[in-house]
Amino acid sequence: MVIAASRHHPLANIHPTPEQLDEYNWLLPSDNVATRQWLEQRLRSGGYAAPRAQMESNTLSPLRAVLAQTQLLSFLSRRLLKGEGGELIEIPLPLVMMPRTFGWQFRSLSELSPASRLLVDLAEKRWPW
Repeated sequence: MVIAASRHHPLANIHPTPEQLDEYNWLLPSDNVATRQWLEQRLRSGGYAAPRAQMESNTLSPLRAVLAQTQLLSFLSRRLLKGEGGELIEIPLPLVMMPRTFGWQFRSLSELSPASRLLVDLAEKRWPW
């Protein structure tokens, strides 16, 4: 998860200061969503103001076009930046780069259903472990 904006945004390709970041409004999920709470806490702990949400939506991925056409900032998965014809970019701020991982647990591969086994096989091809 990273700060995202239009590639034409004034903060594009700069590491923003607290004052620079505070000049812009955000497109964020509602304030009861864990990623927004994490973002707000990290920004405050780093001396930045909490983001001012101009728009709220718990489904941010379809709103990438809004980001691409405005000066709003958002907090999205890096994967969601790939789309919209390269119109979205990451605003470099290591303080709020949120790594996300996933995993699963099982006793043995022989106990898995065919669909679960296929998921494990596909994941092993993508992420060797």
